[in-house]
Amino acid sequence: MASFTIVSELARRLAFFAAFFAACSFGSAHSVFAEKYFPDHPLVQDMVRKGVGFLTSGDARLSGEGINLLAGYTIYKVDGNPDQRVVVSAIAEARELAVMLSRGGKGEAARSMYVPSIAGMLLASVDIEAHGEAVRQIRDFLLRSQKPHGGFGYLVEGQYSNSGDISQTQYVMLCLWTMSQLGVEVPEESIARCIAFLTAAQNIEGGWPYQAGGTATPDASTTNSLAAAGFSALLIAGDSLGLYRSKVAENQEEEGIIPTAFRRIMPESQRTKANIDRTRLDNSAKRGEAWHVTHTYKRAQWHYYYVYSRERYESFLEITKGKIQKSPEWYNQAVEMLQAAQSPNGAWALRQPTATLP
Repeated sequence: MASFTIVSELARRLAFFAAFFAACSFGSAHSVFAEKYFPDHPLVQDMVRKGVGFLTSGDARLSGEGINLLAGYTIYKVDGNPDQRVVVSAIAEARELAVMLSRGGKGEAARSMYVPSIAGMLLASVDIEAHGEAVRQIRDFLLRSQKPHGGFGYLVEGQYSNSGDISQTQYVMLCLWTMSQLGVEVPEESIARCIAFLTAAQNIEGGWPYQAGGTATPDASTTNSLAAAGFSALLIAGDSLGLYRSKVAENQEEEGIIPTAFRRIMPESQRTKANIDRTRLDNSAKRGEAWHVTHTYKRAQWHYYYVYSRERYESFLEITKGKIQKSPEWYNQAVEMLQAAQSPNGAWALRQPTATLP
């Protein structure tokens, strides 16, 4: 099996943003450097080190559904050490969850897609061969949970029982994408159905609502966070099918420009393509990108969720365009904002002064 190592610009960005997001869940400004930033920049490395230090300290409260899994996944993505104490605990929890899901368990973790998706990404990333059975159990649970309209969401009776949740759909797509990169079979038809859901859920301006499909009322309203989640899910789904790897991008893979963690096990030319409306998909992606160009972000609720969702769509957007930037402006601005917001103990608090990002 191909390894899933974090060795390049985009992949290490994922680790960086995972580190700050996990730390902020538990939640003195520093001086701002004028130079441009990149994952190996000393300032960025110091921020990540402090964030991981917080997660491994006694200050971090790792109780609560999925919190230990997220912390373990973050620490492993940064350090790559499966024997680290928190990582070991998270792996054990993820394996237990996989067995429970395979037996039709109805625990709190099975009420939504968040915890199973994080568990799947953790196990797949650490050792796909050692944890292969558990990974496939989680994959099967996610696929069984896909709703008739193609989206993913809550699995409890109530207001959202048959609608698709844009945020949860993003998590599932990233989990299935991670699995597929490591050789785990993911039915293309399921990804195609999710793309159909996302393009149908997108509002006329190019953003995405909180819920869509089923009995959900058509909603034209959106937020930067939801628009980022929907756009990210769309691009990840498209990349899972090999639809965004242009010849330019394929050449970059051969030249070592595309990160190892983003390279395919087989070239795009050898992958089958699901039967989807490519024109509709491309138009949806263009509208999604245009929405963010015309809607300046100002800090609001779910702030860190927005920032890491933006990192995801920006990274996959670079792949669609066949151009990987080492130090894009959005990344530089996010680094400076996060630097100013990080606490001395390495955590990111939930409430900070207003921040503006383009």
